[in-house]
Amino acid sequence: MGHTAADQLATILAYDDARGAPVSNAPHAGFQRLDARGTVVIADTGPPPPVSASSEAHASCLAFELSSGRNRIIVNCGMTDINRERWRQVARATAAHSTAVVGETSSCRFFHAGRISRMLGAPIVSGPKSVPVQRATREGAVLLRVSHDGYAEPFGVVHQRSWRLSTDGGRLDGEDLFRPAVETTPFGATPFVVRFHLHPDASTVLLALPGGEAWAFVAQGQTVGVEESIFLAAPDGPRRSLQLTLSGSLAETSRVTWTLVRTREGQPARPAPARPAPR
Repeated sequence: MGHTAADQLATILAYDDARGAPVSNAPHAGFQRLDARGTVVIADTGPPPPVSASSEAHASCLAFELSSGRNRIIVNCGMTDINRERWRQVARATAAHSTAVVGETSSCRFFHAGRISRMLGAPIVSGPKSVPVQRATREGAVLLRVSHDGYAEPFGVVHQRSWRLSTDGGRLDGEDLFRPAVETTPFGATPFVVRFHLHPDASTVLLALPGGEAWAFVAQGQTVGVEESIFLAAPDGPRRSLQLTLSGSLAETSRVTWTLVRTREGQPARPAPARPAPR
C-alpha cells in the first residue's frame, strides 16, 4: 500500500516475460481496470482476504483511483513507510479511500486486542462477502457495475457503484446507489459520505494538473464539499491534500451521480535537451 519507486517498477517490468497489455478483468485478484487513450481507472472489486492474511488489508471495497497519462487525479490515502504504526489504522479505514462510507464506519470490522494486535496486527474479522461484478461494453465505452454487502449487517444497506469511461478517455461517469439488503426493510436516517481523495498535485473542484491539463468534478443537484485529506504514499512521506465529498442521509436519498470530465488538454512533455558530445 506504500510507494513503489519508479526505477524498481521499471526493473520488475524489464524481467516480465509476458510483455503483454495490462489485464483489465482480474476477478480472482479483486481488481478491475478501465482504460481509454491514456486515462486509467483501477477499482477494488474484491472481498477482504481470509482472516489469517488480513492483518495489513484495507477496508477499501469499491474504492478507485483515476489517472491521466502521468497525472494522478483521484487516489486513496495509501500507506507510508514513515511512522507506520501511527498511521496504520487510519490508512486501513474505509474513510481513507475513494468510496462511500455509511454510518461513519468502515465496511470491514477489525480485531483490536491490545497486546495481540501489537504482535499480530489487527486482522479483518468481518466485511463484504458478496461482491458481484458486471462488466459490459456499450457504444464502445466500458461500463463496470459492482456491489458489496459490507454494510448489510449493521445498517441493512448494499452499496452499488457504477463507472462508465468514455471512448476518448475524457469523461468518467459514476453512480453510487444504496439498496436495501432486504427489500421490505426501509432505510433509517443513516448518514453516508462518498469520498474522492485528490492527489496532492490536483487542486479543488477544478482539478488543475501538472502540464496544463485540467479536469472538473460535477455532481448535479448536490453540494460538493471540500475537506482536508492526506496522501500517505508519497515517496518523501505524508503530504497534505484535499478530498471532495458528497454527503447525505439514506432516509432522503439513496442515489448519487457524479462526473469527472477533462476540460483542458495538457501540453506534451518536452524532450530532454541533447547532451553535447564529449571532446
